[in-house]
Amino acid sequence: VLTLKGHVEFHHLQQVLEADVVTYNERTSFVTASGNVRLRRAHTGEVLFADYLELSGDFKEGVIRAVKVLLEDDSKMAASRIIKKGSIETY
Repeated sequence: VLTLKGHVEFHHLQQVLEADVVTYNERTSFVTASGNVRLRRAHTGEVLFADYLELSGDFKEGVIRAVKVLLEDDSKMAASRIIKKGSIETY
């Protein structure tokens, strides 16, 4: 398990994950992030803000809690959580 603290910036697959604490579990290949979580998606222009997230190493599966989303056209959404399964996101 690798734990990074401070202003962490993690680049992966055209996405940038920023948080106060990021943990990567090499055995399970899951990433968790907490504290000022921000996930920027370069391919869509979206920015997700959250309290906590837990995603698979490829960022395709997991849970994001207390989410606010800023879309490319400046529209906004909010949800108590997002559940990701492959390319499907359930709000």
